[in-house]
Amino acid sequence: MSSGVESQKPTSLAEKLAASARQSQQTSINQAGGAQGKALGSRPLQSAGSGNIPARLEEALDVEGDIPINEVEVGGTPLLKILKHSTDPSGSNSSSNPSPVDAVGLLLGLDLSGVAEIVDSYPLPGGVQGALNAVGTGADTEKTPFAQNLLRHLREVALLDSPIGIYLTLHSPTLFSTLISETFNPSSTISGSKDPNNQNLAGLAPGSGFLIKGIIELMAAVERMGGNRGSSGKGGSRAVLIVHDAARSSAGDVSIKAYKFSDGFAAALRKQKFDTQSLIEHRLAPSTILQPLKLRTKNPALLNALFAEMSTPANASPSLREAKNTVLPPTFLPLQNTTATSLPLSLSNTLSQLTNLSTEQNNLAYQLRQVGREKSKHDQAVQSRQQENELRKKQGLAPLPDVAEPPARKIQDPSRLDLMLCLGAVDNAAKGLAAEAGKGLVKAFASG
Repeated sequence: MSSGVESQKPTSLAEKLAASARQSQQTSINQAGGAQGKALGSRPLQSAGSGNIPARLEEALDVEGDIPINEVEVGGTPLLKILKHSTDPSGSNSSSNPSPVDAVGLLLGLDLSGVAEIVDSYPLPGGVQGALNAVGTGADTEKTPFAQNLLRHLREVALLDSPIGIYLTLHSPTLFSTLISETFNPSSTISGSKDPNNQNLAGLAPGSGFLIKGIIELMAAVERMGGNRGSSGKGGSRAVLIVHDAARSSAGDVSIKAYKFSDGFAAALRKQKFDTQSLIEHRLAPSTILQPLKLRTKNPALLNALFAEMSTPANASPSLREAKNTVLPPTFLPLQNTTATSLPLSLSNTLSQLTNLSTEQNNLAYQLRQVGREKSKHDQAVQSRQQENELRKKQGLAPLPDVAEPPARKIQDPSRLDLMLCLGAVDNAAKGLAAEAGKGLVKAFASG
């Protein structure tokens, strides 16, 4: 067997397709070799040992992950599973914690020619913290991660086992949109309002700094599951994020968005450097972490045929005809001022985020003082050694060796990722508070 066919067992569908393509190419080369290449005419033969795949499959497969993802295509089955997961009851819901837990799950599929095709999805247990443990990045590392067992069982029954991203279902309409757009209008994401021009996203409950960091770690874990695909960095991030806003969906307005890491954030994450120089170099801000993607759905052919055959009745029912001439009675219900309950909650969220920001600033200041002390200690040791060597030189003695450099972890600039996330959370909380106060002021003026 030639060295062009890899002996390592493929672990994902993309690697299986690439291995199959290389094997078929090797077979065609062997057959053409017996006939001295006459069957292929004047086409040049490529060496099987070069690891190349046929040109007709090279662009579609994108084995190296160099084509950036610009669009997301979601099948009907995974979309329904995501919507179903958002309505499932959680064991953590109780009288003391009535709010539902944000649903998190794993997306399976392939990215072909810049399109991420999602063909299946599986829920991960325990919200964001449970999902971190499920992919092996949380605190619980004693047992095999849930995601690894899931992919192994899928591989055993010959089903798709290529993770391509995660999905997140949100129930609280605050504190996420600064990470998406610099022109966030919080009033358009409250009470399930339908704004066709609004491309922003409703957000997260208090503590969104932790939640967003958890989402970042989950997407990074999905990229690591894909192996070395995209390690060159030419195609940017290889993991996608599907966000379902359950707060707006409950009001009849289904809101599903797709995102990926921006090129700058993906480069910084690949280097694991979020110091001041890295933030300046990649122009990172809370609004430039995620990049929106085009999202479209794809239904099976039989379902499309069913929709094509369906038609509305020619004659409307009597109830519908009567509804056209029915005059709705006047009501002042929309003018009722609800700021007595909503404004304290927004204010509490803002104060909570300011507390988190103050804590993170204190942590960063402590780390900077530690770095300064280490550098000062090293400089004093170097100066003392130089003075001692000068004295020994005058005495005719051999100089002592130079002082060893301190470990890089002790003198490097600390990461500012947590601080950046906290700043984004404070910005969103303040905008949400201003939107609630403005809405109450308008209602009070209109009803007065």
